[in-house]
This record gives sequence, C-alpha cells and structure tokens, in this order.
Amino acid sequence: MLEDPFTILGVNLDATDEEIRKAYRLWISMLHPDKFPINSSQEVEANRISAELNAAYEKIKTAEARQKFLASRNPSPPRQNEVRNPASYQSQSEYEDRVRQETRARKAERMRKQKEEKQFYRNWTEEESPWPVKHPWKRE
Repeated sequence: MLEDPFTILGVNLDATDEEIRKAYRLWISMLHPDKFPINSSQEVEANRISAELNAAYEKIKTAEARQKFLASRNPSPPRQNEVRNPASYQSQSEYEDRVRQETRARKAERMRKQKEEKQFYRNWTEEESPWPVKHPWKRE
C-alpha cells in the first residue's frame, strides 16, 4: 500500500475538504463492484484499491486530520544543543545578525522543501498513476 494519501487520491497538499471529497467519490464510483464481473480478477483488484482509497481518505478527509497526518509525516528536526551566548559576540548587532542569518537559512530550507513537494504533485501524470484507471477529473 502506498503511504501518501495525497498521491493515492491524486490531490495537492493544499486541497480543500471539498476537493478531497470529490476526488475520493470519483475514484470510488469508478471502482464500484457493480462495474466488474462477479468473482473476476478485476473485481478483486478494484476491492484492493478501494480499501487503499478508504484508508487514504480517512487520513486526510478533514483539515484537522490533514494537519495531524502532515505533522506525523514531517516531524520537525531535533534541535541541536547549540547555546547562543550573546556575550561571546563582539557586539549586540553581530549577535542579532547571526540570529537573522540562521532564521533566513531555516526559512529558505522550509520553502525549498515546500517547493519540491508542490513540484512533485504538479508533475504527477496519469502514466505515473498507481491506479488502473485515468484521473476522471482531468480533461484530455
């Protein structure tokens, strides 16, 4: 089973509750058991994928659930035991410059990771899809 529910459902990280619900319902409607012959391998595969869709949807169906999932997926890195001692700098402005520089570096790293994540989902196409059907909401 794939781990990322956003990938499974084919939605962006910043998708709303409504967009996630629509994507989920489209996938489930396409994989409904009545659309496959009884006891066929297609029905078995559709049931397996439906189970994955259900698990993914449960993880991110509400804003609170998404925040909880994203927090567990990307825990903040442990802080190093670095003690900033203002007395060790030549002047207060040197200390403040160092703090600003560290803050900018952390922000730049965070933004770089967000950009990579957005680019990953932007480049995701039907050919890379783990599902046997195409995205119903994408026009060709």
